[in-house]
Amino acid sequence: MKHPRVLAVDVALGDTSFNGLSKKGPYVNKLFQIPNWVSLKMEGTDLSMDVDDTFPKSTKEVPADVCNISNREFAENVQHCKIVLGKGTNREAVLKPINAVLNSGGGIVPMKIDGFKPKDLKDVDTFWSKLQPKLDQMVQPSAYTDVFDQKRVGDTIFLFIKAVNHFCTVDYNLHLPGDAGVLLPTYNKVVDLLSKRSLRMDVPRVPVTDLPVGILPETFTYEDVLNFHESKQVQFKCFRSKHPILHSSNHEENRKIERQISAFGNGNGGMFIMGVTDNGEVQGQSMKGDSEAELKNRFEAMIEKMSDTWSFIPRQGVHWDIKFFPVAGAESRSIVVILIAGMQNLGGIFRRCPVSFELVGSDGEDYIIPLT
Repeated sequence: MKHPRVLAVDVALGDTSFNGLSKKGPYVNKLFQIPNWVSLKMEGTDLSMDVDDTFPKSTKEVPADVCNISNREFAENVQHCKIVLGKGTNREAVLKPINAVLNSGGGIVPMKIDGFKPKDLKDVDTFWSKLQPKLDQMVQPSAYTDVFDQKRVGDTIFLFIKAVNHFCTVDYNLHLPGDAGVLLPTYNKVVDLLSKRSLRMDVPRVPVTDLPVGILPETFTYEDVLNFHESKQVQFKCFRSKHPILHSSNHEENRKIERQISAFGNGNGGMFIMGVTDNGEVQGQSMKGDSEAELKNRFEAMIEKMSDTWSFIPRQGVHWDIKFFPVAGAESRSIVVILIAGMQNLGGIFRRCPVSFELVGSDGEDYIIPLT
């Protein structure tokens, strides 16, 4: 039987409902619902196959000596990709077809190793040892050993993927607060955050007015060491880019700030103090060629872009704020403090739309589409 393809869906995070709860669009519905192919199987249509003797025609290119993994369930999806070893390794690229096959009923991903030589076996092991934790996280709450089987034949690794009864995500683009930076969420934590909705849809559990701003001095002193430390509600960062803070060219710096916003938002809120080193020493951020008004506008634009995936419109003074403090001994510098409310009751604070893929098509060509 031909595995029924899932139709392309628009996964912009708009308003939909699931079990009576207002949720964020088709991605959330995908995360919560039982996949279509599982529903068919529950109704008695057997989509499983024993790969020992019943490979479908679409997998005829798989060598016979690979087909020795029995008692596994596979749909007839096959997605080829290439592995590049060494400095230009492409671990992130191979996650896309693997995720698409996972979300389309399982299958096989043959991965050809570019320019493979026998001496590369150690690099292959290194590649897989770093890929495996990402795959393990992707299939949560299932376990890696229950979903994947892998075998190398010559220059190709064949990854057999058993279908799972839940949606899989490459990157949730959602973070949690830690005492020394941000943490990645589990599948269950994401589901938990998405399930939490307050009666007042835009009222944070911990508004910015309740954050511990009282620990901040009115004026910081250059090279002083602060008498408080990083925690789940306080994080230091000292940026040294040639561009002003939050400039569009500061890609990695901006990603760090966005991750911290997400983490604070999914916890009890917090303060991101820029211009202070990890050990608490005051350095300040240069304000040459910049102004507080311009910096505030850039931060407001960042919040607005992030909030495309939120279920409410964030407001300054309630959900976020930004404050500036002078630095004695370095008058051209300032301490910039971003305040983020604790919004774990508002359905999940994402940095961007989660990254997931699935296959679409009918008999013949299959296409990988992003669900973002």
